[in-house]
Amino acid sequence: MGSQPRVKPRVGESLAAIERDRAAWARELHDETLQGLTAVRVRLSAARRRPREELAAEVDTAIDLLAKETAALRALLSRVGPPALDDLGLPHAFEGLAIHHASTTGLDVTFEWEPADASLRLEPELENALFRVTQEALDNAVEHGHAETASIDVRRDAGTLLLAIRDDGAGFDVEHEPSGLGLRGLEERITLLGGSLRVSSAPGAGTSVRARVPLRG
Repeated sequence: MGSQPRVKPRVGESLAAIERDRAAWARELHDETLQGLTAVRVRLSAARRRPREELAAEVDTAIDLLAKETAALRALLSRVGPPALDDLGLPHAFEGLAIHHASTTGLDVTFEWEPADASLRLEPELENALFRVTQEALDNAVEHGHAETASIDVRRDAGTLLLAIRDDGAGFDVEHEPSGLGLRGLEERITLLGGSLRVSSAPGAGTSVRARVPLRG
């Protein structure tokens, strides 16, 4: 596989990456979720003026639209961070990602957690960053790599925690990383928190994303 080392960003660049994330969430809420809910309201309002025999069909359509918007909102909130991450930690959150992909995308995800203490907790910022990296890597494996299988491996090495996400997808040339992968901003955030992120890939050889973060305290 080819690989490309990353350059350590400045603090301002990392803060800018966080602001880009927030702006993207705001755009999605405005352009998709809020507009979708407005469409439901308009349809229900119009249904009040329909003949009684057409009312049931209009309400059914509105219910379907509302279910779609609810699912989209849940997907957006899951990208911010699932409740399991705050309450139970990374192992449960990673298991949730594996189950989610198996049921929604068909991606077969295996998960292995090797630190002796499954209740090991990191600083909240590190846990959130590692979850986001894993989520983004799996999403990319499906959307861009058309992968069928992926793995999440977490290991402890002295004072660091090692995270590796691998997939059997199409891969890409890291010298010309496709736009839309979403890992660069996450890499900046992990580097700011004292860790490192490395992406390895090659056309036809899948993709590997490796993160190393410090264990403090």
